Amino acid sequence: MIYRFADAYGTPNVVSGDALESEAEKSGRWMADGNYSHIAYDFSQTNYILAFGAGIVESHKPLARNLRMWGKIRRERPNRAKVVVIDPRYSVTAAKADQWIPINPGTDAALAMAIANVIISEGLYHAEFIRNWTVGFDEYRELALDYYSPEKVAAITGINADTTRQIAREFARTKPAIAWIGRGAAGWPNGSYNGY
Repeated sequence: MIYRFADAYGTPNVVSGDALESEAEKSGRWMADGNYSHIAYDFSQTNYILAFGAGIVESHKPLARNLRMWGKIRRERPNRAKVVVIDPRYSVTAAKADQWIPINPGTDAALAMAIANVIISEGLYHAEFIRNWTVGFDEYRELALDYYSPEKVAAITGINADTTRQIAREFARTKPAIAWIGRGAAGWPNGSYNGY
């Protein structure tokens, strides 16, 4: 339909938000683990969601599934999952979350690296899994520890170092946990890296 409208208008140019949003989000996942489709998280089992720009209850696909999941993890279980939303805007999802942390737009990747810095420096990761099932961890650890301290990243993201440490510790210690990268984090020139 949009192509017919553009043709009637006399332009060959059609631009969609996919290039800035879902495609950047998917390409970030592809760089991380080779998966180029939407991820099917096991929501019913999670106890912690760290949502980077993800409109879980208002716009993230598949919306009907997400709404059912939200009701289950927030109301049906005896132990309610904690939801922390990282987003520059106070979205519907942020309003329904346990904690909303505003971030400077487009700086999600820097925050993720600062979270990794805390998890690595405090030994809050599964060392045996890293040793047996990953490649390049030594280089990643060096990058995270040398360049992404919570104090350095605070100047980039606008999130103070104590808050970054709190999120990192909760995320690492609460099992199982999900880091959900959404279109809000991906809709920037560096969106693929935010999704990565």
